[in-house]
Amino acid sequence: MKCTFNFFFLVIFIITAVNSQSVCNLESSDLADIVNTPCFIDKTLLLKEVLESPRVVLLTSPRRFGKSTNLSMIKRFFEVTVDDKGKEKKVNDTLNYNLFQRNNLKICGYPKFFSDQLGQYPVVLVDYKPLEKVTTFESMLEQFRHVLLHTFEEHIYLIENPKLWTDDFNKEQFLRFIHPTHNRHLKTAEIKTGLKHLLNLLFKHFKRKVMVLLDACDSYIETLLFQNNPDTEIIMAFVKSVNDVLLNAQEYVSKVVISGMLRVDHTVIGSASDNFSFLGDHSSSNYCGFNAIEVKSLIKRLKKSNYSEEYNKITEYHGGYRVMNRDISLYSTGSVLNYLCRDTKVSSFRRKNGYLNIFKYALNLSEISQIIQSLLAGKTVCVNVSKSFTTDNIATLNELMISGKVKSKEAVDLFLVYLYYLGYLSPEKDTVSAKGSVPVTVPNKEVHLELNSMLRK
Repeated sequence: MKCTFNFFFLVIFIITAVNSQSVCNLESSDLADIVNTPCFIDKTLLLKEVLESPRVVLLTSPRRFGKSTNLSMIKRFFEVTVDDKGKEKKVNDTLNYNLFQRNNLKICGYPKFFSDQLGQYPVVLVDYKPLEKVTTFESMLEQFRHVLLHTFEEHIYLIENPKLWTDDFNKEQFLRFIHPTHNRHLKTAEIKTGLKHLLNLLFKHFKRKVMVLLDACDSYIETLLFQNNPDTEIIMAFVKSVNDVLLNAQEYVSKVVISGMLRVDHTVIGSASDNFSFLGDHSSSNYCGFNAIEVKSLIKRLKKSNYSEEYNKITEYHGGYRVMNRDISLYSTGSVLNYLCRDTKVSSFRRKNGYLNIFKYALNLSEISQIIQSLLAGKTVCVNVSKSFTTDNIATLNELMISGKVKSKEAVDLFLVYLYYLGYLSPEKDTVSAKGSVPVTVPNKEVHLELNSMLRK
């Protein structure tokens, strides 16, 4: 039977007051902070669909399309709530129960699912965002120590269970991951196997399998793409080895949900996965970012005047991301909220990384700039939007970025796929899904202005 995965994105933001004007605080992903704010969009039906998905799912979209907030929401719904001693609390007495029930969120419309699944799973959320700072193998180990410290800290209650500890992994070893001084001296082997030990402990403590959420799985890849780094291969191999342990521990893990920007294959991520890629022909694409109905709702809620004018302007600047084979156009979540909550002047809110000059240089290579100029003129180009990056593909892209030379047509094709994953390109209107290349265009004025500004005049 074919598995389907209806992925509903929950976008979470806080509205705060500054100088008597509402602004969006894009830093919080906590449902408790945002559920009653004007910018909250209820898409909690994601929760019902997660358990019907394949065991390992990779969800991709550009920055600021709601990936991290969704993983945070999944965690809050499914995770077991315990006291300081690790004893499970009665579900109906928990903050999580009240957040969903008292606010009558959509998932409450499925009472059996709600009662059967809320608070029933040990959940481990591993956030790879700190790996953005990787520059050497040693710096990668340092950042992994931070990742492990934060991950282990959330389960410190495990030290209260005397039945968990063995000669293979005792309480003192567990505390090494949490104590700041000892954490800094974790050895390479401890870093590599630490998460598997944590999964084992959770499995034994709760006597049920664990749900794993891995956020920003490719954060280190974006950094390495722009570096002439002799440690690149060993860094990627090490992260893959950690992922192998984390994602393939089927004796402890029931479900894995991974988020990232790039669609990567098992040679990179360490596990085969079902890819629900950005704007692909599957129902999960409907709920990446905002759709038109949600944008209209936000405009009304935020009491913007000139409703039609505002909607048309937002569509022109921040919409245009077309889902293949479906009559749906999406909007950049971060861009829409920045415009509605912070500023009445439309401009580019796209986040720029620290390697912008190298990116600009690659964009201006003659073989690439000609294609970009054609796209900016309103034409289309064919891109393999179903492409999953391999380690060899990443090496090819890295060589293009660093050498500043196009050595093959494959390198140009990969760069265009990379632009697609970053949100600079979108399937042309009425494009049907297909394996292989499809015509793409520049989606909106925000992207058009940014690409144009990076081309040499």
